[in-house]
Amino acid sequence: MLTGDLKVQDHRPAAFLDEIPNSLVLECKVTLIARFRSRPSVLLRLALFAWMISPLYSQVPSKTAQTPIRTTVCEALSHPEPLDGKMVEIHADVYASWEGAGLSDGKCEGAGELVRPFQHGLAKPYADALRGVTKRYGFEDVVRDQAWQEFDSASRRLYTGMGETLPDGTTKWGDYGYISADFAGVLVIKRNFRVKNGFGNGWGHLGMSKFLLVVRSVSNVSPHPCACPSSGKVPPALSPAQTPH
Repeated sequence: MLTGDLKVQDHRPAAFLDEIPNSLVLECKVTLIARFRSRPSVLLRLALFAWMISPLYSQVPSKTAQTPIRTTVCEALSHPEPLDGKMVEIHADVYASWEGAGLSDGKCEGAGELVRPFQHGLAKPYADALRGVTKRYGFEDVVRDQAWQEFDSASRRLYTGMGETLPDGTTKWGDYGYISADFAGVLVIKRNFRVKNGFGNGWGHLGMSKFLLVVRSVSNVSPHPCACPSSGKVPPALSPAQTPH
């Protein structure tokens, strides 16, 4: 008798299910629906999992996983519009002044301005530019690897035209005149850039920088010793055109 029942269940599953009362099936359905409705987090996780295994998920671009456009300071100065708002990789010499850090290239005249994404207390145009870049590309800090540590340490010792008086009464002007490196970051171009009576409407010292580079990472760092004297005498200020190469 038991063997016969098992054979019926094995070979006629549909008939077996037909023997279940409709009221019991309905009760089970109501119970399952109630459980899922009382646990919205379960449904959310299932939906998220389904999206992640979907082929469409792998096609969503990452904000920070974009390949930088390889360019130069000279190219950014001569043809800035196509690079505006783009992630670029650029080789440049960084020099410093009391107003900030400039970017130059001995092969052409003009300069850009370097700014770190985490800088605070900036003038409104700089703050607005940073806000736009971080919102679009999703980064608010630099890649803090060994190369960044080298650059950060050397940049703190750049000659800025302002000396530091030491306990023995001498003045320290800095150890480096400029730093050569490859920078990855986002360019912000000053539209309708112009110079009038020695003043520009751009970034940096006297508004003479045509573009702003919001740096993301740095590599191939090479600091160059300062040409200024180590005594208390005031050395001449370094401009982009005077930066040694």
